[in-house]
Amino acid sequence: MSHKTHHSRHYIEKIRGSAYGYAAFMFMGVLSFLVPFDSGRNIDMQGLVLLLVGIFSWITIALQWHIIFQGQPKRVTLLLLAFIIPLLISLLVNPHKTYGLLGAPYIRLGATGFLACIGGGLLLRTIRAERLMVWLYGILLSVSLTAIPYNVLRFHSIGRIGGVFAQADILGIGSACGFLIGLALLGTYPHLKKYLIVGQASLLLVLFLTQTRAALFLLGLVILVKLVTERRLTIKTCVLYGAISVVTISGLGLLSLQRLTNLSYANESLRYRLSLQGYAIEATLHKPLVGYGPGNVADALACPTLHTAQLQQTCREGYFFNSSHDIFIDRILAIGWIGGLSFVTLTILLVFIGLRRPSEDTMFAYCALLIAGYYVTNVTNIEVELLLWICLLRPYARGKSRG
Repeated sequence: MSHKTHHSRHYIEKIRGSAYGYAAFMFMGVLSFLVPFDSGRNIDMQGLVLLLVGIFSWITIALQWHIIFQGQPKRVTLLLLAFIIPLLISLLVNPHKTYGLLGAPYIRLGATGFLACIGGGLLLRTIRAERLMVWLYGILLSVSLTAIPYNVLRFHSIGRIGGVFAQADILGIGSACGFLIGLALLGTYPHLKKYLIVGQASLLLVLFLTQTRAALFLLGLVILVKLVTERRLTIKTCVLYGAISVVTISGLGLLSLQRLTNLSYANESLRYRLSLQGYAIEATLHKPLVGYGPGNVADALACPTLHTAQLQQTCREGYFFNSSHDIFIDRILAIGWIGGLSFVTLTILLVFIGLRRPSEDTMFAYCALLIAGYYVTNVTNIEVELLLWICLLRPYARGKSRG
C-alpha cells in the first residue's frame, strides 16, 4: 500500500469517526427536550435515549478505537478502567439489579447511564472543539430561552425557574456552563458579537432566576481562575469581567432574590447538607469494596439510619434520599472506595491537564471545573453527568479532530 493511499484511508476514517460523533450528538441534543409528561416519565424517557446513545457510542468506539484513543496517556485509560470495573462488579454483586443497571427513579443514572456518558464523551472527541462548543452553546442557550415561557405555561410563575429540566439547580449549572462557552465564542466569532452578547445576557438572567447559589458563586470563581491561569489581566479584560461583576451584583439587588441574599437560610441549608454527607461517609464504611450498587444510593441513606431532626422532617414529608448532595461521596457509596476515588482522581487530573495546556479545548476544562465544584454540594442528573464527561474527556482530542 502506498503512503498516499494509507494517508487517504486514515483521513477517511477520521471523517467517518466525526460523522459518528455528529450522530451521537443529535441523540444527546434531544435529551433536554423530552418533556411531554410528568418529571418521572420524562426522566425515564431521557434514560432510554441515553441508553441508546451508550450502545451506539460503544459500538462505534469498538470500530474506531485507534482514532478515539489516539494520544490518550495510559494513566487516563487506567483510571477509566479503575472506575468502570468496580462499577460492573458492584452491579453484579448487589441484589438490586434494576437500580444498579438503570438507576433510581428521578435520576436514572445506573451502570448503563455512566457507561453511556463515558462512551458519548469519548466519541465526541472526534468533533472539532470549535464546532462542539457551538453546538453545546446552542443547546444550553435554547434550554435557557425556553425556561421562562415553559415555567409560565406549566407552573404560572417565574419564581426559582427550572425550565424543561424541572430542577432549578440543573438549569442554573447549565446556564453557567453556557455562559462560559459563550465567552470563548466571543473571541472566536467577533462578527457575531452583538448576537452573542444578547445570548450571554439571556443566560445570566436565567441563571439569576434559578436562584442557584452554587452556580453563581462558581461562575465568578471560574472566571477568576480563567483570568489568573491565562494571565490575561489586560485593561480590556478587566473592564469586561468587571462589567460582568457589576451586572451580577446589580442583578442580585434588582431581583431581590431572598434565597440568594438570606445568610440564615444559606447557613441552614449548608448544615442540612453537611449532616446528610456525614451519614453518607459513615455508610461507605459498611460496604467499602463494592458499595451499594451503581444507582442505589437510597439504601445507604435509608430514613431509619438518619437521626437528625431536619433529615427526619424530610422523611416524614414522604421523600427519600437518592443523593448525599455530594456526587463524589455518592460515587464512593455506589461502587466502593476504589471506584469512587478513581472517579475523584480522574476528575482532578483531567481538569488540571485541561487548564495546564491552553488550547481551543481549554473552555471545556473550565466547564468541567465548574461542574466538579457544583458536585461537592449538589445533586446531578443525566444532562449534567453527560456534560461533565464530554468536558472532561476533551484534552486528548487535539490533533485528530477533523469534523
